[in-house]
Formats: sequence, structure tokens, C-alpha cells
Amino acid sequence: MKSIPLMLTSSMLLSTVFTLSVVPETSAMTFNVNGMFEDGGKISGSFDFNNDNYTNVNLQTTDSSDNIIASYSDTGDEGFIFGNSSGFVISNFDFSFDLSLDFESNLTDNTETILLTTSQEENFDDMSVRFIDSGTVTSFSTQVDEPSSLFLISTFGLGLLFKRLLFFLRQN
Repeated sequence: MKSIPLMLTSSMLLSTVFTLSVVPETSAMTFNVNGMFEDGGKISGSFDFNNDNYTNVNLQTTDSSDNIIASYSDTGDEGFIFGNSSGFVISNFDFSFDLSLDFESNLTDNTETILLTTSQEENFDDMSVRFIDSGTVTSFSTQVDEPSSLFLISTFGLGLLFKRLLFFLRQN
């Protein structure tokens, strides 16, 4: 009969250790962009950032009458993107516009809101450049906590142990 409490104690300890060792998987941080150009136009949209990689870019710029000037995306054959934690450059799908976003400080997992600095949009059709007067990049986490396989295995093992214990108790 002493082996049952010992089995329960050891299995609960192992289950606790496995459960505490679970580290949630993280994904990229999503950043919202909002800003104003010197000519009254706007920039808005979002992108994901993780380890100097930009994904899910979806940005639009407008003129002062809210007419869309250019759209920027990193999907399919649309343009190119390169950058690091302090900013990036992206072209639109037909390479007629480039958008350069520079951040006041580096993007990190702890970034909440930072200012856009020296950011601009270039129009290659008429060789004009317009600058962003004011703007922010604000983050919110897209972290998804997923169950760890160790947690699932330990929970399954604990369930089997309790089933064995119940079977043992019914026999006695």
C-alpha cells in the first residue's frame, strides 16, 4: 500500500516539472503604421516583424484627398523588401514607388509605440519625393500559446497512472 502514495507523488512531481518547462511558441509581432505626409497625404497599414524579417506587409499611402497613391505588399510578385530592426524599404508591385520607413529606435518584442523618422515615399514616374512629417509604429502581439508536446505527454501519462491506480484500488 505504501507504493501507491509514492507512485502518486512521483507522477505528480514529474507532471509538474513537465508542465513548468512548457514554453509557449511565439510568432512575429504585428505593427500598425499611421502617419501624415508633408503634403497632407497619409500612410496606414501594418506589417509583422520577427528577427529582422518583415512579413505580411500591407501598407497604403494616400494624397490629401484620401485617394490611394500606392499600395505596398510582400506577397506574390509585388515589389521587394529589405531592412533590419531600425527600418525597411519596400517597392510597390510595378516598381513605380518606393517607401522607406525609418524608426526612432529598433523594433523589439517589447516595442509599444515608436516614432517614424526621415521616412519618405519616392515616385519614379515623376521623380518626386514626399516626406512623412509625423507618424507612429505601434505593436500588438500576435503570440499564440500552443500546447507543448511535453505537456500533452505528461498529461496523458498522468491520466494512465490514475487509471492504473483506480484499477488497483478496485481490485483491493
